[in-house]
Amino acid sequence: MSAAPPAASPAGSTTRSAPPSPARSRGRWLFAGAVLLLAVVSLPVLLNGAPHLDDFARCLVPAEEGWSTYLDMGVDPSGIVRPAKFLEVGLLSALCQRVPFGLLVAVPLALTILVGAALIGLLEDLGVAAPWPQLAGVAWLLYPLGAESAWWPSALHIPLGLGLALLALRAVRRRRWAATTLLTLGAFLSLEQALFALPLAAAMVADADVRRRAAGLVGVLAVALIVAYGVAPGEESLAVVPLPERVASLFADPAWLLRFPAKTSGPAAVALVAWWWLPVTGVVVAVAALAGTRIGPWLLPPTAPRHGSAQRGLRVAMPLLALLAVVALLHLPMQSTVPRVESPRAFAPSWLAVAAVGGWLGSALPWRRRRLLGAVGVVAAALSLQTLAFQGLTRVTTANLEAQAALAIADRTADGQAVALCDVPVTLVHPALRWTPYAQHAYAAEHATRHAIRFYSQRRLDAVAVAARGDGCPERRTEADVRVPFAALMADEGRP
Repeated sequence: MSAAPPAASPAGSTTRSAPPSPARSRGRWLFAGAVLLLAVVSLPVLLNGAPHLDDFARCLVPAEEGWSTYLDMGVDPSGIVRPAKFLEVGLLSALCQRVPFGLLVAVPLALTILVGAALIGLLEDLGVAAPWPQLAGVAWLLYPLGAESAWWPSALHIPLGLGLALLALRAVRRRRWAATTLLTLGAFLSLEQALFALPLAAAMVADADVRRRAAGLVGVLAVALIVAYGVAPGEESLAVVPLPERVASLFADPAWLLRFPAKTSGPAAVALVAWWWLPVTGVVVAVAALAGTRIGPWLLPPTAPRHGSAQRGLRVAMPLLALLAVVALLHLPMQSTVPRVESPRAFAPSWLAVAAVGGWLGSALPWRRRRLLGAVGVVAAALSLQTLAFQGLTRVTTANLEAQAALAIADRTADGQAVALCDVPVTLVHPALRWTPYAQHAYAAEHATRHAIRFYSQRRLDAVAVAARGDGCPERRTEADVRVPFAALMADEGRP
């Protein structure tokens, strides 16, 4: 699986050989339409954006108390691991109280769109026939749980790292080694999941005569960063794990290998949102299916089998094996941590790999039932957009309720007091996709609670203790000046 699927560019080629074709032009229109739909779904968050969890401390502390105070607080205790986090902190601390927060949300959203464009460029460099590179870009944009990395400034490193990784692979393909070095370092410094997978990906996209050089260059950079991260991992629990425990963790809880993608890839969320939004879902599916029967024949040129069944089976098996290898390496950093991360943003690199290999594989197969393929694809896209829209409404509603609670707490307290919040629910919105980040709220996470109150109400509390619903009031911090049942905050009237 070195150069390309059906129509590979000549060995050593560094430019796109195919002139614009009708299929490519239609694919571009489809990608532009997906960008527009994603922007429309993002509008509630862009227009009513507010900080979320880690954003609060990153917004307030460096700007008001200085970077040294922020670092001393241990909010980002990860040493030199992923230094791109300082870009996130710098962006938030410099702008979050000076511009509408929606503009900060637009930064990771724009990077997400650029990742899709970079993916299209890479597949075109590899000779993948149109419109499959554009379809891969659309699949990336419509990751059902991609809202976490696309709308969260504190997760900006995800699309940034993925974009730099794709550009590094394009540089490998074009034999631009200086650019490869710089872009690879940028990807590694933004996204530690790339450390293991990118050397293999570089070997896959490089021409045969430079494959060892490409894999060696990227591999050496990866080893250097892994050693540096091991020397200065900081104090974060996920980073400070002894090597024997990391090795043991690789073989512990093998069910995680199935549970993690099942939980974060999106089908479960799509099904739940589709059920909750009945009968709207029925209308969405019907309209999408009808549109798909027209889009399929318009977008996909008629194809016929070009190879025998044995050859075709090999052309299918190779990309699938490559996908499994890349995904396994992407999951390796998470599999070796204790406890393991199960966030959708951690699956985003794997979703990108699935989209890329899906585009590669789609161009290698004959598609006779284009109407059926179009109907299935457009229905899947529509349900993904519906799921993204649900998460956007969840985030906006949660932010409004967080602001209401902050103002209610400010009415009951004075600066410098300590507060205990009693019976705090897991989510403020029902129903909610509880395993997704936007279902979580600042008052369920003590590290964000005090800063959220300060952001919305300007109340500077000395300390805040939180007890989950069913646990009554916090037993510790018995010196709390004020104890507030959380339900009373939600019952206050006259708040936004």
